[in-house]
This record gives sequence, C-alpha cells and structure tokens, in this order.
Amino acid sequence: MIEDLLEQRKEINESKTMRAQDLRAELIEKREELRIVKGEKGETDLQLSICQLKLSCKTEEVKVLEAETQKLTKRIRDMEQELDESYQANHELRVNKFDKSLVDTYRHHFDMKSSHLEFVLESLRDTEAELMELKNMDPQETVLPISELLEQLESLKSEKVELEKKLKNNELKKKSKGKNGYTHQGGHRNGYNNNYHQY
Repeated sequence: MIEDLLEQRKEINESKTMRAQDLRAELIEKREELRIVKGEKGETDLQLSICQLKLSCKTEEVKVLEAETQKLTKRIRDMEQELDESYQANHELRVNKFDKSLVDTYRHHFDMKSSHLEFVLESLRDTEAELMELKNMDPQETVLPISELLEQLESLKSEKVELEKKLKNNELKKKSKGKNGYTHQGGHRNGYNNNYHQY
C-alpha cells in the first residue's frame, strides 16, 4: 500500500516536472515572439514617422510654390498694366513689342510654376494616401531595414529644413517689396531687364 502511494507520488512529481519544463519552453517561445513583434512595431513606427515627415515636406513645398506663384501673378499684372499704359501713351512700336514679349515671358514662368504646383499637390495626395495605407498596415508587412529607414528620415529632415528656409526667404522678400513698392526704372528696356533678373 505504501509502495503504491510512493509510486503515485513519484509519477505526480515527474508529471509536474515535465509540465514545468513545457511551461518554461512555452515562455521562452513567447518571449521570442514578443521580441520579434516589438522589432516589427519599431520598424512600422519608423516608417510612419518617415511618411509623416514626407507629408510635412510636401506641405512646405506647396507653401513655397504657392508663394512663388502669387509673386509671379502680381508681377504679370504689373507688367500688363504697364503694357496697357504704354499702348495708351502711343509709345514706339518696338517698345510695345518688347513689353508684350516680356509679359509673355512672365506668363510662361507662371505656367511653369502652376504646373509644378499641380505636380507637387498630386505628390502630396499620393503621400497622404501612402500614410493612411501605412497606418492600416499589418506590422508583418514591413520589409525595409532600420538603417535604410533612418537614412530616409535624416534626408527628409534636411529637405524640410531647406524648404522652411526657402519659404521664410520668400516671405521676407514679399514684405520687403510691400514696403518699397513697385518702382519703374529709367527706360523700358533697362527697367524690365533689371526686374526680370530678380526671378
């Protein structure tokens, strides 16, 4: 009777030992899975940061282009007004032709800036879509290595700083022109050439 009890106790102890070993193995496996998931989450968070920074850069670029477009629009209107005044004053035909050619040149500049702005806006929409897609992405779908993501992140930070500087310079130029006002220099040809080279 005692021997049977001892045998049962031995079997119970062995069963507990095996169960403990299984639990330890399962715990190690879960820890490894958790480590992998944390790594994937880190990559996903980094990709989200990069995508958000891309979006910010595109927004800054749009602001810069809008400021440049507004500046060109105002310049075109000023040139068209001077052209009308030139016709009304019956200036020489060669002067009128030169004025009209210069206005056409500014119109061309404006069209180019407008096209570029449309391109950037489209790119901005694509980036926003990419950001939304990335936010909904399964962490296991991330494939880019951390080093490449960090490199993209630093590059985008530099790009954003440059765009912010450019936008600030445009705003300062706009304020400076607003204080000084528009001045017509000397003859038509020299005056327009000097103003044109500002662009």
